[in-house]
Amino acid sequence: MNNSLKKFNDREDKDEILSAVLELLKQANSIINSCSRKACKTLSSEKIVTELDYEINKLITDILHDKYPDFGLLSEETEDDLSRLTKDKVFIFDPLDGTDRFLKGEGGFSVNIGLVINNVLVLGAIALPEENSIIFAVQGDGAYVADDKGQRRINSSNRSLEQCFITLSDSSMINTNFFKIRKALESVNKNPWSPKGAAGYKLAQIAKGNQDLWIRMGKPCHEWDICAGDIIIKEAGGKITDFKGKELLYNQRDSEKNNILVTNSIVHQSVLDIIKNLSENS
Repeated sequence: MNNSLKKFNDREDKDEILSAVLELLKQANSIINSCSRKACKTLSSEKIVTELDYEINKLITDILHDKYPDFGLLSEETEDDLSRLTKDKVFIFDPLDGTDRFLKGEGGFSVNIGLVINNVLVLGAIALPEENSIIFAVQGDGAYVADDKGQRRINSSNRSLEQCFITLSDSSMINTNFFKIRKALESVNKNPWSPKGAAGYKLAQIAKGNQDLWIRMGKPCHEWDICAGDIIIKEAGGKITDFKGKELLYNQRDSEKNNILVTNSIVHQSVLDIIKNLSENS
């Protein structure tokens, strides 16, 4: 048994923590779905952040800090307290991933919460307000969705590289190397690429088997964007690594992540090979 999971089972009740996280995300879904986009005031000119971001951030921060005062916290909307680096257990979350999409009414936004023990993910949950659903996973227990139909297991697809559905990242479009990768993929895969969604949403769709492949390069994302989805992807049978095939580490001093490959696992090595070959020949 992984030492981080053993500590999770021995020192904390995983069911109790999962229950608390799911209840938080239910509240977040309710708040977001009752919020008028037109009445949602933008508070920063430097980045898109709204009153809603701060409201959800306060909800999550207050409850997690009250229930688990010894845990560290890392949030997009709170100044980074580097004392988290000394903590064994750290919650990493984004109160509204895809604020710009929410304001434009484009869809594809989410609320992401992950739990890391000794830099290893042990729990992740993503709320999808548009679907009024939550997908979640605990290390070793599989991945699930909870919605109006109840709770059921989810799995990534077994589609091949020729058949798979690829999700497009706007941030990758600023990277010239991305177009080389895209051209190589389009030579074997003729399906249209889907542009919808922020990081948490994209990860959720791959975990549910609706999409199969996402390449993130160009503008970096952050731990709070992908932390929750990372463990959900793995527990659903998918795979997430950097471009060298290495797993990602969390609760790092620098929260930025880039050059990330997320797949249904079936196509993972083939895409890594494409990236490697293009890199060597560039």
